[in-house]
Amino acid sequence: MVNQPEFDVFLAHNSQDKPQVKAIASELKRRGLKVWIDEEQILPGRPFQDVIQQAISNVKSAAIFIGSQGLGKWQVMELRILISQCVDADIPVIPVLLPGVEGIPADLLFLHQFNCLSFASGIDDVGVLDKLVSGITQQQPKSSSKTAEHFDVLLCYDDEDRSEVQQIAEQLRQRQIRPWLNLWEVPPGRSWQELLAAQIAQIHSVAIFIGSKSSPWQKEEIESFIWEFIELKRPVIPVILPNVLQEPQLPIYLRSRTRVDFHQDKAEAFYNLEWGITQRKPKNRLKTLDESNSSVQQTNYYAHLEELLAAEKWQEADQETKKLLLELSGKKQNEKLGVEEIRNFSCEILCTIDKLWVKYSNGRFGFSVQNSIWHKTRAKPWWQKLKTKFLGNSGNDNNNEKGYWYRFGESVGWYKELKKDQKNWVQYKDITFNINAPEGHLPYCREWWKGMRYEHEAGRFSALMLRLENCKK
Repeated sequence: MVNQPEFDVFLAHNSQDKPQVKAIASELKRRGLKVWIDEEQILPGRPFQDVIQQAISNVKSAAIFIGSQGLGKWQVMELRILISQCVDADIPVIPVLLPGVEGIPADLLFLHQFNCLSFASGIDDVGVLDKLVSGITQQQPKSSSKTAEHFDVLLCYDDEDRSEVQQIAEQLRQRQIRPWLNLWEVPPGRSWQELLAAQIAQIHSVAIFIGSKSSPWQKEEIESFIWEFIELKRPVIPVILPNVLQEPQLPIYLRSRTRVDFHQDKAEAFYNLEWGITQRKPKNRLKTLDESNSSVQQTNYYAHLEELLAAEKWQEADQETKKLLLELSGKKQNEKLGVEEIRNFSCEILCTIDKLWVKYSNGRFGFSVQNSIWHKTRAKPWWQKLKTKFLGNSGNDNNNEKGYWYRFGESVGWYKELKKDQKNWVQYKDITFNINAPEGHLPYCREWWKGMRYEHEAGRFSALMLRLENCKK
């Protein structure tokens, strides 16, 4: 008789994250799960690696906790061996991101094959705990029994385009179209390839999203799924995202297929996408966020930002704004934005974020408020206009962008006297996060390009203001 596993889940973690992991372990125990955690199972003096090897045969799943300090004694090679053993034993592997970690680190990219969980909102997030329990037991929570008999479309995309594809998926749902999106359908610890292979017969069509950096078919496992749809003679729809600046180089098997192009009118693009998925002409145009009279709160993408602004949690709202715009640009939260990313911001997202800031601050904060101040800052005094009229522009006039930037910084309270007779740019901790701050004080966009030399900041802010103006035309 084969011995049954003694524990429901094995918890791998950095000792520096022990307090958070122990708290999560306690909650899992409270829900009736048996948890393997090193300090309870490894006796003093026992070799760590030997005990881990023996533990694998006694657990039903493994949760890999990734904190801000990395994995500690878990070296990458040891983790690869652990995961290899789990895969061989058909044990679910669940990457878990602790608060402060935005994504799987670059040296652990092999974990991307598993659907991960994030405690970004704190370890007491009941929804994430429910998903963790679901991943460990491989059962849907009783409160969310979800049928998976039929999907209208598989959304095929690269990670860099996740935010925009998720928005499109939300709008398809509003149109009663059910998309298969790995973020929604793959339980923690499961490989999306494994689940998709099991469900592909129930998916009617596939939409292949082409972004600016790479293309889904460049990954062998995704291309094989695309070919399966082609062989089954199901609709295969190339979708060009707005951030694609040049004509995309499609593979031969996609070139003859009619595209959906989001460079066009967005309502038109959604209309064509629905037509391609259902193979029936829609009765009416699908409204986009800009056209809809309903509250922005109807889309989950902005709901958290609106909630923070309504509660006057200005600092948290500022961080959420940064998070949204970095995600949109395919950046991690610890990275910075360059001029090209700013020039290619989605108009829909930039304008919606601006409207929310203006609305909840009663016109005190927001990008459009900053834009108004920026133009006032750049306005020449009467004597300089007269001088230009008679003498023309001087070299100094044409190269005064940096001077405008410093003057703008003074106007919104970002550049001020911190020591006697000495002005400097304020650090993030010294920003005034309340409604009495100077007009245009928030959002604090300098945080997006933290670590950059001051002389380049004017160009990036100017690009942001120009993008906003072009979006509002």
